[in-house]
Amino acid sequence: MKFNVGLLNLLTIVFVVLKLVGVITWSWWLVLLPTIIWLNILVLFILFISFMLSLINRLVEKSRGIDCDNKDNDAEDLFKEIEKNLRRKGK
Repeated sequence: MKFNVGLLNLLTIVFVVLKLVGVITWSWWLVLLPTIIWLNILVLFILFISFMLSLINRLVEKSRGIDCDNKDNDAEDLFKEIEKNLRRKGK
């Protein structure tokens, strides 16, 4: 079995053991700070990926001629617009 423990996780484990043994007298938020940092990095990464996917989706819709800024279109109007664009490109 292979364990892949990152530096921040290893620091958290070391800090928790040292806190429980009584070597350090830090508050628990300082002991768990490496995990908090790791979680913040993970959340920022997920937000960045979500933003990039949204941006790519908008660029693809604009390149296909779909009006992505018009939120009042219902599904039927959207399909009509796509069909019109496909017919225009097919000529």
